[in-house]
Amino acid sequence: RYDAELDPWFDPGGAWRIEKSPVNLARMRLLQGLFPLSQFVVIVRHPSFMAAAVAKWSDTPQAELTSYGIKAYRLLLEDLRFLHAALVLRYEDLV
Repeated sequence: RYDAELDPWFDPGGAWRIEKSPVNLARMRLLQGLFPLSQFVVIVRHPSFMAAAVAKWSDTPQAELTSYGIKAYRLLLEDLRFLHAALVLRYEDLV
């Protein structure tokens, strides 16, 4: 079902799918279970900056979005030991 929901957004012949929604920080173990060959590249930002980016298309208060970012990063740290292929990079190191 998840794969079918993403189909309209991706090239049907493409071998790779890149999805950058912050909510996927909380879904990586699930995604690995659904797609066993999946690999994760996680680009982390300061939670306040992540909240500011998400606030552009959300009515959720920025403080709540920042809190969500902090919780998501904590979950990421806990989940990393269960992921077979994950790379974590800081956004600032890329730009």
